Amino acid sequence: LSTRAAVAFWGAFGYELDPTALTDAERAEVREQIAWYKARRGLIQHGTFRRLIGPWDGDGNETAWMSVSDDRAHAVVGWYRVLSRPEPGPRALRLTGLDPARVYRVAVWPEDERMARLNATPRGGDDLMANGLILDEDRTYAATRGDFLGRIIELVAIG
Repeated sequence: LSTRAAVAFWGAFGYELDPTALTDAERAEVREQIAWYKARRGLIQHGTFRRLIGPWDGDGNETAWMSVSDDRAHAVVGWYRVLSRPEPGPRALRLTGLDPARVYRVAVWPEDERMARLNATPRGGDDLMANGLILDEDRTYAATRGDFLGRIIELVAIG
């Protein structure tokens, strides 16, 4: 459900499933996803859209885009991986359109302890655009995530 939502946030936000077949826990998860989206809908729909990795770039295994507010104080990034790799190695996602003079707090949705820990330190806009968000994965971590992974990363200026 989280991957479906992470993709759908940027489009029609539909799950393409039978909601009557969901468990109570899945219904609760969907309610939380809808609340998360509603709080950020304006930015996702009306921010400046930037394609970071197109679906036809490279081998097509990763896609990423972001939406940035007009004042560049808030951004939401969508990062998607089709197939897990047995040895993914270090990876960073360079962002665009941020304010190089600002410092941003990074949050990951759905909660991903490893990715959050790797990006826990507030980061400068210049750093995020030059070096990128850390998507580093080791073999064990990648195996627990599997194929068809979607993550949303939220950046809020704190300085």
